[in-house]
Amino acid sequence: MVANRQSEWLVLLLVIPCLTWANEEANSEIRHWLDGISDASLRHSYEGTFIYRCSAQLVAMKIVHAANGQIEREKLVALSGPAHQVIQDGRSLSPTYAGSRQRPLPAGQTGVLSGPPLSFDEALDANYRLVLKGENRVAGRLTNVVEITPKDKYRYGFSLWLDKDTGLVLRSDMVDAAGQIIEQIMFTNIKLLEDEQAEILVDGGGDGGEEDAAGAVGAVEPVERANSNWQVANIPSGFLLTEHYFRSSDAEQPAHEHMVFTDGLASVSVFIERTVNKSRPFIGDSRMGAVNAFGNVVKGHQVTVVGDVPLETVKLIGQSVKFLR
Repeated sequence: MVANRQSEWLVLLLVIPCLTWANEEANSEIRHWLDGISDASLRHSYEGTFIYRCSAQLVAMKIVHAANGQIEREKLVALSGPAHQVIQDGRSLSPTYAGSRQRPLPAGQTGVLSGPPLSFDEALDANYRLVLKGENRVAGRLTNVVEITPKDKYRYGFSLWLDKDTGLVLRSDMVDAAGQIIEQIMFTNIKLLEDEQAEILVDGGGDGGEEDAAGAVGAVEPVERANSNWQVANIPSGFLLTEHYFRSSDAEQPAHEHMVFTDGLASVSVFIERTVNKSRPFIGDSRMGAVNAFGNVVKGHQVTVVGDVPLETVKLIGQSVKFLR
């Protein structure tokens, strides 16, 4: 009996290090694919067709994506519903590993970076389970499937289908705690292009749409950290302040402050602006697809929290915003 027990422990001592090594290797491979998403979007130009599904809404879109290694531009043309097209500069439709790239600043805002460059590896490990689910085909191309499951109720889960040749996201499912898809983007076809060819197609216009809409402007250089009168006292673990914007008042709108928190996958924006006498404040919660919003009034200011996170998250953050002085 003792000999058999010793044999069992010996087997465990031999197997456990192998399992640990295998898990570390798998986790390293998953992180390699996640880290490559932003780089792939910057390196590859393409055109294709995708479907966007959110709740009962189903939209078909054509996309032309131009990239030169540093800048991305896109043209989106609606293939269903009212005819329209949108041109986006400096942004990508593809889901992005948030720690990899700085987003462009909204027009008229001053950007403030929150300390040194941030690493989201620890946040991912602490708040998500990452599993490589194998291979599958999307739009006729072979993909690796990565499943990302949250460890708490404050974020959604994701399944990503990453093209094995390019690293581009060909399908993205955002799922709730019950595993139900609440938002989905999936390519039905995609064709890689030369960068110059894609630029011509983006600028060509007249591709079935009735109007163009300018996207976000180019990024503004960050300034020295400014003093803020506001504090967000309660943030779920893993969410870090990565961007802080200020806009002074003008004839069109009052001054406002904008903070962005992210855990590397999910992001939450906090908007603060002085209430206008005739305007009706937003108090309570609202939802549109995967995006939840929570509004509150603090010291005569409208506080609005918006993010691609569950309602519990925006409510927790919104109720913790404090005026310091």
